[in-house]
Amino acid sequence: MITVDEEFIYEVTRDDDAVSKEELMTDSQAWLKVRVDDENFVLDTIKEAKNSGTLSTAWHTSDADTVLSVINRIDTDKIGLTGHSLGGASAVALGRERTDIDAVIDIDGTMMGEITGVMNGEYTYDSESYPVPVLALFTENNYNMIESDESGFYRVNENMINNAKDGRIVTFENAEHMDFTDLPLFSPFLGNMLGSGERDNEEMMNTLNSVVLNWFDYYLKGNGALNILPQY
Repeated sequence: MITVDEEFIYEVTRDDDAVSKEELMTDSQAWLKVRVDDENFVLDTIKEAKNSGTLSTAWHTSDADTVLSVINRIDTDKIGLTGHSLGGASAVALGRERTDIDAVIDIDGTMMGEITGVMNGEYTYDSESYPVPVLALFTENNYNMIESDESGFYRVNENMINNAKDGRIVTFENAEHMDFTDLPLFSPFLGNMLGSGERDNEEMMNTLNSVVLNWFDYYLKGNGALNILPQY
């Protein structure tokens, strides 16, 4: 069992107004680095296994043949990344850092890796064009928060989308943060406690899945056309 670090919980639940912009940026970059390092490890380990045809000691399995049979079906020349919340932020960060990523989807996450510093009391953002197609999915409420953000911390999302090779924002009505996960389906109580809207959970997941599949089919497989609406 691995329990959540208490200092991390304190940092992510405290009021942003209680800390300076420099502190908030430092904390958020630290949270992000843990996830970026994890994703880099997973991607590199899978690619190594595909290229070598063997499993390194990083793989804890007694059935290497079955694992390798799955890995051999993976096209490691076409990599798409997606994640929810902080996982979305790390997917975006990797899309900028690595040269082997072909498409990214950020699901209701603040793209904190795009914040480069604080100057004259204002956040600064990465000004280089984002190199791969990126789709940002937000609840309507969270998108409105971005639009009205005076701190500049959340407005980074809009700045980045406008700076991307193909950047698009899609909003979901009557949904909240946890509705982008299957938590409300198997535990409505926890879903409501952590943030679930009035939208039908099964319909929400089916719609979300169709949007994600359409984006990756188009950019990773070259299949069909993009039929993604600006709002659902």
